[in-house]
Amino acid sequence: MPVDTPTSNDPLDNPVGARQKVIKELITTEREYVASLEKLMEFRNELQAKNLLNSDTIHLLFANLPQLVEFQRRFLIGVEVLVTLPEEKQQFGSLFTRMVTSTLNLY
Repeated sequence: MPVDTPTSNDPLDNPVGARQKVIKELITTEREYVASLEKLMEFRNELQAKNLLNSDTIHLLFANLPQLVEFQRRFLIGVEVLVTLPEEKQQFGSLFTRMVTSTLNLY
């Protein structure tokens, strides 16, 4: 029976406990969400560049999108930084509370 060998020393590559599995899922989901928001931004920019919709309609359809993309990028970076810390110093709740409190009106 072949043994899988990890390709890196990242503990999230082979999560052991439930906590690590949840963290891995959080990071995976956030990365996918940021990528989706960035694609939506590209679409918005293309609509603007080609004048397919007037600026009022674009603003109505994509209100807060640039701020939302920036918020989610910063949140993802924060999560990725926390993962590099020892488990006892990974305070995901503090990151979430701090960021949400400062940008509550985005959503």
